[in-house]
Amino acid sequence: MNEAAWALNNVAKGTSEQKHVVIMNGAIPLFVQLLASASASVKEQALMALGNFAADSPSFRDLILDHGALHLLLSQLNKNSTRSVLRAATRTLSNLCRGLSDAQFAQVEGALPFIQRLLYLPNEEVLRDACRALCFLYDPHGPHFKVETLIEAGASHPSLAVSAPALITVANILSDDDIQTQFLIDRGVLRSLHHVLNSNHGSINHASIKAIACQAISNITVENTIQIQ
Repeated sequence: MNEAAWALNNVAKGTSEQKHVVIMNGAIPLFVQLLASASASVKEQALMALGNFAADSPSFRDLILDHGALHLLLSQLNKNSTRSVLRAATRTLSNLCRGLSDAQFAQVEGALPFIQRLLYLPNEEVLRDACRALCFLYDPHGPHFKVETLIEAGASHPSLAVSAPALITVANILSDDDIQTQFLIDRGVLRSLHHVLNSNHGSINHASIKAIACQAISNITVENTIQIQ
């Protein structure tokens, strides 16, 4: 079974035409079923294949969601999973969250608590893809995120691949209404952004990171005079 999953996963890395042929021959429900396998290796291959499909096309992503992959994928995000399975699951989750419509958001909204927990893990690849997923999923009218966790674990991370999507998410939240902006101010977002702007270490010193931090501060100063002060 592992060899068959590995072979199909290699096809999933191919061209869009090759992926289309595999999908039209029933690959997606097969890979979704393999997420319940007792073999970590088989699950990893299935996750990687589904992630490659989802990254290639919104229609492929929708098929994966329609076949109920999200529930089985989220069940892999636990302390008992191997590092390779955890990395593959987080990457695939990020791809499933990209470019969703409002209607599709309801299909993946349940992933938010899982993503938030991933922000505490000391794994750069997992943290990078968790920040990306959160950036894709940010709902201006949804529940408040623990922004201090996002900034501490993500925006201040030494890897640019982690810090950029984390800060973009913060900037997006600050571009919404005064209530959410004040919520983040009360949670110390200005202190954290000040740290980003004044740090000369790691990825925080990168010009693009400082530019995103400046944009986040700019979003605060759009209208509310109290918040500007």
